[in-house]
Amino acid sequence: MKRIMVALATLLFFGFIFSSGIVAAEEKSKQYIGLHDRVLKFGQDEIQMVDGKSFVPLTKLMDSLYATTVYDDKIYMGKNNRVLIYDYLTGKTTADDVESEETPIRDINGELFADVSYIATSFGFYFEYFSELNVSRIYSDVYRSLRGSDYKKHMDVLLGNVTPPTKPVPVPPTVPQPEKPSTGEGKANVYLTFDDGPNLFTTKNLATLKKYDVESTFFFLGKQMNLFSEIVENVAGEGHYIGSHSMTHDKDKVYASSGSFISEMSSGALLIKKLTGVQDVPKLMRVPYGSKPHLTPGMKGELKKEGYKVWDWDVDSNDWRYSDKQYSEIIKNVQNGVTGAYKSGDRDIVVLLHDRSQTAIALPQIIEWLTKEGYTMKKYNPESHVVQNFHRDAEL
Repeated sequence: MKRIMVALATLLFFGFIFSSGIVAAEEKSKQYIGLHDRVLKFGQDEIQMVDGKSFVPLTKLMDSLYATTVYDDKIYMGKNNRVLIYDYLTGKTTADDVESEETPIRDINGELFADVSYIATSFGFYFEYFSELNVSRIYSDVYRSLRGSDYKKHMDVLLGNVTPPTKPVPVPPTVPQPEKPSTGEGKANVYLTFDDGPNLFTTKNLATLKKYDVESTFFFLGKQMNLFSEIVENVAGEGHYIGSHSMTHDKDKVYASSGSFISEMSSGALLIKKLTGVQDVPKLMRVPYGSKPHLTPGMKGELKKEGYKVWDWDVDSNDWRYSDKQYSEIIKNVQNGVTGAYKSGDRDIVVLLHDRSQTAIALPQIIEWLTKEGYTMKKYNPESHVVQNFHRDAEL
């Protein structure tokens, strides 16, 4: 009997040790999702590791990336001119008509979760995983994000692993901007410009502009014009100016060389002429991501040789950052930006907007505010070109 008791005690002891080892092995490490140089607010229960990949709630990820999402018989997700579609019935996901061989969007406990790496790369972001930090990071070249060891040090501070050193932050000197010529009409001229169309939201913005009798400027993409040629005709028919925003908006293609650059931009301009029937090729362009730092001397030379002009912007609405529910932030950005530009002496103010759902919601209040404040809204006029490029190049 005594031997039996000893044996049972031994089994229980080792069983406890063994079971403790299992619990320790199954204990999850904290995981994080990073966007550029910040940490997104996902709870630990919202980050599921599946086959070594980070999955998070689909809806929350789309909101965090400020992606346009339409829920219908399928889920349509758009960002950076790329489209993802999730089919409820088949569980399949396609990115720009290419069906994924895996299951990047899947049901976990009754909620749709998405593979962060798949969503990021499908939308044109970069993705990397820092195993020592347990951070799945999404970033792009649009922002000057930290790289390598600098990013790791930055994340150690954000995650509370180390205490940041305290040192004064230098304040950059204010650089006075040259004043643009005033036309003498109203308080100042404001040019509302819309990028990345045509698409369904172009139609909504067009209806709003017609309602308020405002003429504007659109910078269209060639690949979108081929899909929505009727919208291009409608925009031109309403009297708005249409300029080229390149054919693809693909940074690697557009800026590969001076030759590829001018081909991307001029092909868009020629397509506008073809679809609208205007007599002359439109000469105003907006290059993807702005002219600085992307335009090289060779690219500028090609533009000047062909007689093209480039518009950047004075006021960035940052509309792409916000969801439909956050449209009021877009309005505030325009109000603050226009007010600041006017106070600095600017009398021809170019505002950057996009053909997006959230922008279409904000546009009526933007127009009403500009009217109330005494600004004159205009479209681009090639007969009285306003210089507006980040290089301050008078020939562009």
